[in-house]
Amino acid sequence: MLNKKINQLYLIALSVKVGLVVAAILFTNLGIYKPTDDYLLFSNLKLSSIFEIFYNFDSGWYKVIAEYGYKDIPVGHTSVWNHPEMHFAFFPLFPLSIGAIMSMSGLSFEVSGFIFNVFILYLMIRYFYLFLIGVKINEINAFRIVLLLLLFPFSLHLYFLYTESLFFTLLMACFLFILRKQWWQFAIASGLFVLTRPNGIFFMLPFAFFMLECEGPVTFKSFKKAFSKGSYYLLLAMPMMFFFWMVYQYQVTGNFFAFKIAQEVGWKKTFLSPFIVLFQDKKPIDIFLSTYCCLFMLIAALMVLKWRVSYHLMVWFNILMPLAAGSLTSITRYIAILFPYYISLGISKFANKYFRYI
Repeated sequence: MLNKKINQLYLIALSVKVGLVVAAILFTNLGIYKPTDDYLLFSNLKLSSIFEIFYNFDSGWYKVIAEYGYKDIPVGHTSVWNHPEMHFAFFPLFPLSIGAIMSMSGLSFEVSGFIFNVFILYLMIRYFYLFLIGVKINEINAFRIVLLLLLFPFSLHLYFLYTESLFFTLLMACFLFILRKQWWQFAIASGLFVLTRPNGIFFMLPFAFFMLECEGPVTFKSFKKAFSKGSYYLLLAMPMMFFFWMVYQYQVTGNFFAFKIAQEVGWKKTFLSPFIVLFQDKKPIDIFLSTYCCLFMLIAALMVLKWRVSYHLMVWFNILMPLAAGSLTSITRYIAILFPYYISLGISKFANKYFRYI
């Protein structure tokens, strides 16, 4: 029964992916959407156009890394960058996974990325659904919660050539493996998780608290007792993997923190008070993003007694860190993968009554 539900959700995810293709083509030809070139017009449409739909913004950086790695970027690329090591702002697991498919198949980055995303979407749904069942959510509500994730407007990024789907897959894998006490699987998943995005290392604390919560009430005694259990030391896989990545950066660039320098130079990300960036700009998009961010922070505050401590740590880290870097640009992407929001909505009385309309 579980596999049947998971397969149904996976078919829905694939349907969304196909729907995005159809919508992009129709909207372009109706003049509603205007891409930078005319590759989606009926007169220019090719099979490759379908795969290019999912190639947006940061996808270009991942493509460069997938094709050349981190050491041998051609001068033709780096000459137009603000800094020769700007690609280090993007962590390696996602682009190198697609690069492996490219090497084995001879396919382009766009096609290989499409294949990788189709594969990852299944794992993402499976781990999320099994986690929900593991925390005693019934099958009907679990199905609803995963469906909310798949159809949420800003979950659009899960279907593109971005890290969101891989990041969320490994996030749920870590939570699921902790829940099941599958410690070596957790060590591997958490290590890979750190290599997916720069903020991955900060999830070490939510994972640690979730481990404590799975054993009973979190008290000073339980916290102290954790130091005598080998399972907690597997959390060290995360800083160890991060350290290895820093050593690699040093070998290539001479700087252990090349990723941080790249973010500062290329994207002007510097540490500041997280709330300064809110409503700083009066442009409509910035007002919308600030309002959106405040709404989700308010919801998290209202859930102070309903969510686990581990959930709160994950949510607040994932919201405040991008703001502290001085940017609202990707805040919808960061919030879209915060599963406690979907759980709260999916099990609410409102959802039980009006889910068909949602």
